[in-house]
Amino acid sequence: MRRFRWLLALALLLLPGVAHALQLHWSSGADTLTFTEATRAILVLRADSAEVTLPPEWRLMWVGDSTEVEVVALDSLGVCPGDTAQVYDVDGPSTPDDSTAHRVTAHFCSGGSNASDRATYQLDLPAWGRGKCKVVALDPADSSHVLESNEVTFNGGVDSPYPPEPTRGTDSSRRPQIDRITPTSAQANVAVTLLVEGANFAPGVQLELQQGRATWPAVSVEFRGPSALSARIQVPDVPGTALDVLVRLRSGAEARLPQGLVVTNAPENASTTPKFIRPTNANIAHRQIDLFSDRSYQNIYDHVESPEPPYSGWPLSLDDPTYLAVRQTQHGPDSIAIINSGAHNGVLLEHTTCPSWVKYSLDPPQYATSLALLASSSFIFDGPHPDFADRGKGVLRVMPYFADDSFNYWDFTAGAQLRSWRTETRTCNDAGVNKEGAYLTSLPTDTIVTQLYGGPGQGIDGNVYYDVQRLRLPAEKESLKVTAVLLEWSCPVSVDG
Repeated sequence: MRRFRWLLALALLLLPGVAHALQLHWSSGADTLTFTEATRAILVLRADSAEVTLPPEWRLMWVGDSTEVEVVALDSLGVCPGDTAQVYDVDGPSTPDDSTAHRVTAHFCSGGSNASDRATYQLDLPAWGRGKCKVVALDPADSSHVLESNEVTFNGGVDSPYPPEPTRGTDSSRRPQIDRITPTSAQANVAVTLLVEGANFAPGVQLELQQGRATWPAVSVEFRGPSALSARIQVPDVPGTALDVLVRLRSGAEARLPQGLVVTNAPENASTTPKFIRPTNANIAHRQIDLFSDRSYQNIYDHVESPEPPYSGWPLSLDDPTYLAVRQTQHGPDSIAIINSGAHNGVLLEHTTCPSWVKYSLDPPQYATSLALLASSSFIFDGPHPDFADRGKGVLRVMPYFADDSFNYWDFTAGAQLRSWRTETRTCNDAGVNKEGAYLTSLPTDTIVTQLYGGPGQGIDGNVYYDVQRLRLPAEKESLKVTAVLLEWSCPVSVDG
């Protein structure tokens, strides 16, 4: 389904004559309409043979003896699959100029991937009302040229002149506007989905990143309505820079968010090839927390090694109860944690039930400088459809408690500290529209993360990924013993830890 946005202007000013390129008539085929009672009339706009399809944006210029004329919005599920573009939504005046000119915006949609060659309005006209109308539009191929339809009338029309013709740049209220983007930073050489919120977006809108004369266009852009769009884009290899975000309509109108996206380096300390060493005395430097004892909990499942049935995929190379995980840094090896690493040895925080949490008591309490856990997620996606854009959403809260009854907490989000445990693409059908989403499996961007394994899974198709996250406790807490650790799932994504 393809959705378009056009402008309906109800105004009372002057328009110079221009050669006809669009055809306008009532549903009867005539250019005149007569009635004595309030009526619902159908107005048909067609592209002539020279234009082939309708332009992406136009204005219906209206002059009458009454402003009691309403454009009827229809059910999008009923009208959008058809070949003829029809109105599925109408916005009232959004600026003082709109109110003065009686300007409203009608949103059209039609089936297929190309612009339609025909559009219809359903208009509620008042009894005995008189008026005339025609359509004008900027030529998409030459903005200095105005396309114009013939004139149609109802009940004999009126003699009043039309409003001025549109020209590029004169309608500032219809220029696109960027209010904010999500996320505001992204790792170099990683494909991300940007959500852009603002105003006056239209079908056919494009997005690109800019730095000086260099530009990087989005791979795909989805128009999500006048106030939102999403764009899938490959972040360029320019770490440490802030790029402008540019949105451009097919009319040529643009909006720019200066330095809207910060490009970051790959995590300096994150290692995709960590070393695993069997320690000779694990209890000296590290204390393991038993996942299945000394705890309170609500809505969890025990003894799972993956966040989804059939609970397979754990690589045999990780199957050992006492691994010392070490990541390589620019200063040499850095030990992370002792991991009781084995299949069916995890706790699942349930994604369909909220709240879901587990709290471990440390008896006796333990002095600590850091806390580490192995946490993976399921059902978190990274587009391409915006309904599958989970990057940046909250997933897990980790909260250590201390002997003085104080606590600290860290919130893990999709893409920063957590990713999906396996590769897979899923498709759902929503009201006849197929929406595709791929699991978010790129290495998380936070430097607390070290990849333990990335590769083929045991007894499962595709790759699997397991990471360890190390949390450095605040210096002021190192003199206090840790008494408990809470893991709490953040709706609506499930976590395996």
